[in-house]
Amino acid sequence: MGRTKWQEFIYREASEEEAIAGEGSTQVMTPRRVKSAASALDEALRTALTPYLTGIGEITLWGGPESTIPHGKLRCNGQSFDTTLNPILALQYPDGRVPNLTGRYVIGASDGNPVGTMRDADWDHYHPVGQWYADESYGG
Repeated sequence: MGRTKWQEFIYREASEEEAIAGEGSTQVMTPRRVKSAASALDEALRTALTPYLTGIGEITLWGGPESTIPHGKLRCNGQSFDTTLNPILALQYPDGRVPNLTGRYVIGASDGNPVGTMRDADWDHYHPVGQWYADESYGG
């Protein structure tokens, strides 16, 4: 039997764009290119699905900068939206405006205490300030 002879040659690593496009047959996919392509596809899938993973009209908290609010979401600042392009959202907000939650914070609600009923409540209270010692109790 004859010996197999290996011939050395150089492959070109696929660029990130080539890896994501999936075109070409002469480039090599290295682990780093596979990872970057998978990450890009994962992000594209997340972006495409996010609007469908939460209910329309559902208010969620966003902790990132305003410039990174997920696609398909609106900031609750009283802005208007096109009711023709967003008919399901218009069922929740028929006047074509999202709520204005500027300067407000999330607070629980129930049937006996609906959202907004405590907004004008008198929240006056105090916190004692001063030096506390382990052997003293509050309230005298």
